[in-house]
Order: sequence, then C-alpha cells, then structure tokens
Amino acid sequence: MPRRIVVSVIAALLLICLLNLWLAPAASLKQSKTSFGVGPYGYKASYDLLTELGFNVARSHMPPRDVAHSRTVWYVSPDFLEPFKNQGKAEATEVLKWIRAGGTAVVLGGIESDWKRLGIDSDTSVTANSSTISGRIARAHRAIPIAGLLRFKSAPEDATTILTSGEQPFAFVMKLGAGRLIAVADGGFIFNTNLGDGDASLLLVDLASAFGPPTFDEWSHGMGANVSLIATLLASHAVLPVAIGVLALLLWMLERRTWPRRTLDDAADAPAPSVSSFVDSLGVLYSRAGDPSAVFEAYRSGFLRSLRNKLFPRAEISEEALMKRLAADRSMSAETRRWLIDRNLPSTQAELVIAVRAIESYRGTDT
Repeated sequence: MPRRIVVSVIAALLLICLLNLWLAPAASLKQSKTSFGVGPYGYKASYDLLTELGFNVARSHMPPRDVAHSRTVWYVSPDFLEPFKNQGKAEATEVLKWIRAGGTAVVLGGIESDWKRLGIDSDTSVTANSSTISGRIARAHRAIPIAGLLRFKSAPEDATTILTSGEQPFAFVMKLGAGRLIAVADGGFIFNTNLGDGDASLLLVDLASAFGPPTFDEWSHGMGANVSLIATLLASHAVLPVAIGVLALLLWMLERRTWPRRTLDDAADAPAPSVSSFVDSLGVLYSRAGDPSAVFEAYRSGFLRSLRNKLFPRAEISEEALMKRLAADRSMSAETRRWLIDRNLPSTQAELVIAVRAIESYRGTDT
C-alpha cells in the first residue's frame, strides 16, 4: 500500500477521534436534566422563554461561595437533595451558608427531594391529575394540568406561604440570616415536556418576576466551571496521542504540498430568521396559557425592561420617565401606541398576537 494512503488513513482516524471527543460533551448536555437539556426533563425552553421576555437570565457552574449575593440562584431538582448522594449534606450546608451571608435561593424540588438537608422538616403529598396554584405572587389562579405534582403538607412556623395548591402550601419563603430561601415543592412545571401545558409558563414568569432574573445553577448537577479544550487536553493523558495526531496531520499536509480548501455551497440559501416567525411561534405558546391579559402584561414588562437597558445602559430611570420619552416618539405607529403607551389589554388570543406584533415592530426604530 502506498505510503501516502497510509498517512492519509491515520490522519483521518485521528481527526475523527478528536471530533468525537469534542462533540460528545455537547450531545450529553442536550440530553441532560439541566437548563442545557432539550429532552423531556430538561428545562432549556424555560431558559429561552425568560430570555426572550427580557429577563437577564444566566447560568452558574461555580460553587455557592463563588457566586455573587446580588443574583437569585435557582436550584432545580438539585442533586444535593437526593437522599443517596454521598456529598449531598455537605453541598446543602454550603448552600445554606451562602444564603445566610445574604444570598437568595429558589429551590425547586422533586419526588425524591430530602428537604431536611435544608432544615425544612415538611413532607410532601401528591396531587391528582391537575393543580390550581394561587397566592400573593401569582397574578391569577394558575391551572397546572400535571398529574402527580407535589405540594407541601405544611409550612414551617417561621415561613411565609406565597403559593398554595388547593389548601396546602406549594411554595414558601424562609428568612435565613441575611438571605432568603424560597422552597417550591415541585419544579416539574418548568420542564420542557410540561411548560406548554395550562398556565405552567405563566407560573414560571410569576416566580421570575417576584424574585428577580434567575441564575440557573448547574454546579449542583455536577458541572464545573468552563475550561478551554486546550487546557483540558494538556491536563489529561490524551495529550500524547493528540500531539502525535497533529504531527501526522502536518506531515500529511506537507507531503501533499497543499492545504485543504474550503468551499461554499452557494445553492444552500436557508431563509433568514425574522421577527414575524418569532412572533407567530411566541403567540402559539402564549395562546395555550388561557389568560391573554396576564401574558401580555408579563410580555410588555419584559419588553420595557429590555428597551430601558438598550436606551439607558448606564443609567437607572423610572418607567414613568421611559414612557414619557416613548410617548414623544412621533415615529411610533398608532397601533403600537395603543398597546404600549395607552396600556390596553388584549381580551382574546387573536388580540394577544396582534398586540405582540405591534410592539415587536417597534424594535427596529431609532428611539
């Protein structure tokens, strides 16, 4: 067999191996039960929805001691509440220490969550096929058609119940030192498989509006801080075969005396994303919520927050001052002014889509 073919085959195999090492973590993340997960029990849809509504959503891969107290950290079915995790008690203690130092943590539990690790001596019970969630942080009664959604049997004496499911607590707030712990009995309503059912997406927005933009914690799911691929390879046993592979590839290129040429397929002309397609898809999701007025208020609030950050990135101004400036903008259409300035509320799903379209059309103007 010619030497050129042997070198080419070895180089190709090494490249395939490297590509597999590089792509494998991304594939596993997509199937994980995290804010990266696109499977049924991931919650990337919740992350993306809050981002589109204008919330300053983030992720954290750091342990609590390295997280700023100014952020509201969401722990969704965290591993440290699982009763059989060896390091669970130590990690829960670290979270409690961060809260007492001034942090705000929203902990959404699951069927196996051991709340005693956070000092909460409250058992949970299972609901039937549907739950009605209400309370002081919900703008209206939220119908959650999820079978088996958990709720607390009772709240601690020093806690304040903020959401109820039937006659029992669904979420409560506990003051710990200088911080707050918000315990939510079941976070299943934010999973991808459930977010589009009933008022699940509205309940998600209620929580985010009440306690500030969430930072979804991934440290409690075993993820570490981002490390570059080069640093990972240098610290691993793979550095030698990778170096050999790179050397073989360079030798192959030198032997051929040419570099691989990149070509563009002019025929591949995919349609560009548009505001129209975004609004249509957003409208379909919102129309399933069954409460056009509440959805529109949440959307409008997020739009104004995003617009305020764009117009005044280094200044804090009130909503009243922002509205005065918008009202003086003569380029704003009458339809946009009706929904954005005059505070009209849609009463039907069709009006909701029209209102969102009108406001979205204002994004491209120079205010």
